[in-house]
Amino acid sequence: MRPLFRAAFLAGAAFSASMTAPARAEVTLTIIQTGSEILVTGGGTLNLTALTFDPGYAGATGGTLYAPGATVGVGPTVSASRYTGLSGPTSLTAGSGSFAVGGTDSGDSFGINGAAGSLFVVIGYASGATLFGTSTFTGSTLAQLGLSAGTYTWTWGAGGTADRFTVIVAAVPEPASLALLGAGLRGLLGLRRRY
Repeated sequence: MRPLFRAAFLAGAAFSASMTAPARAEVTLTIIQTGSEILVTGGGTLNLTALTFDPGYAGATGGTLYAPGATVGVGPTVSASRYTGLSGPTSLTAGSGSFAVGGTDSGDSFGINGAAGSLFVVIGYASGATLFGTSTFTGSTLAQLGLSAGTYTWTWGAGGTADRFTVIVAAVPEPASLALLGAGLRGLLGLRRRY
């Protein structure tokens, strides 16, 4: 993925996450394909009050994608805490898909397994703390992993404990759209060089 496009995408995702956080606790992850890479990025804050902590869980979270199980995670692989009690989609595909582990992961580690109704955060995460993470899956496409474009939302709690976790799977841009984006970025770089 070209560094300029990646920087623009990450900045847009961070801005989008920061715009939603003040209204309510919420995390949004965006999945986008660029060439033969898939980038998953996003963040926000989580209110864990209405969820049930699983003290017996001894697993991890990090950069993972599994469409049939509605599993999406970002960040480096680390030991995690598991919370249950959310409801929402149990799949991100209308067909089948393969499991993928991120190759380049950074930031905070957190994720969701919609089929199991589980949320995963790094051990010690405190409700309301800001999260932001990314994972890049090289050599993968949305089609290969069976990811269907759309917006998927999981919810829990009510009133002051209400929260949600949203995953947006962006459609693959058409070549004409990519060409237009490239022309716009070249124009911006040209203006930058002039001044």
